[in-house]
Amino acid sequence: MDDLRLLREVERDRPLRTLEELAAQRSLLLEATRADPAGVRAHPTRRTRPAGVWAGWLGTARRRLWAVFAAAVGTLAVVAAAMLLLVPGKGGGDQPARSGSATEAILVLQRAAAKQAGLPDVVPRPDQFVYTKTGGPGGFREAWWSVDGTRDGLIQGSTGVTTPVAGCRDGRAAAVKGDEFVPGKTEPCTPSPAYQPDLPTDPDAMMAYLYQHGGEPGDPNATGKAVLTLLQEQYVRPPAREALFEAAARIPGLRLIPNVTDGAGRTGVGVAWSEAGKNGLLIFDPKDYSLLDSGTGAGGDAVIRQAIVNEVGQRG
Repeated sequence: MDDLRLLREVERDRPLRTLEELAAQRSLLLEATRADPAGVRAHPTRRTRPAGVWAGWLGTARRRLWAVFAAAVGTLAVVAAAMLLLVPGKGGGDQPARSGSATEAILVLQRAAAKQAGLPDVVPRPDQFVYTKTGGPGGFREAWWSVDGTRDGLIQGSTGVTTPVAGCRDGRAAAVKGDEFVPGKTEPCTPSPAYQPDLPTDPDAMMAYLYQHGGEPGDPNATGKAVLTLLQEQYVRPPAREALFEAAARIPGLRLIPNVTDGAGRTGVGVAWSEAGKNGLLIFDPKDYSLLDSGTGAGGDAVIRQAIVNEVGQRG
């Protein structure tokens, strides 16, 4: 097991360390390295002490030395693990060097993945709809997307304007002009399902899927955009979402952005794969690691609610 994997396993269920906690651990380490057990400096000789006394003293000194050594090593291990969260790592071989916050970003994604195991796993029927409510600087939007892409959906904005979404049946879809269908007119189409039942549930297979759908090995932005495509206004079941977050943790150059605001004004912790998250990031609730936003933060739209419903107009 490599050091990073070990750190993830140890830290999976623990909150991220604060600067104050790290400072306290450093102080403990310094104290332990400076410690000098009482009595060690007095070097008795065999001439002045009986053999039994000498043996007893030596045993006590050894125990004290081992206790100090164990404390120092234990503290050093804690500090070393904590320092991995703050000090830039050095990549080995063809592994890219990670920034100081990369390990924290990976831990957040690992915890977000673990959270999926406890969520209800709803399997939608083909005749249902994925209801999604998003909010951003421009107001909110509600959308009803056909699960299999063959049924007519709807998009409704906060101003009340509605836009029909034509389902694709037998390669043809009703033509849409403005906010209504054009009677008797159709156009060629390809179904765009809001749910993909065959999404991988294994991290390796999910990474391969991302590479097949826009991602590229060694290109964080392309792979990150493939992650966002799956999360934005599509329904991803918990097992597949767990694999998706595990795969996202492998994107090179990850960085943590603390105290970032999503499109709905909520504050969370962001995981970005580009500088300052300008081209995309995931924002999680820092308390339970639920996904708040998948986009570009305050300038974009955040998913406020998502549900599987039986017909257009229902909100779950």
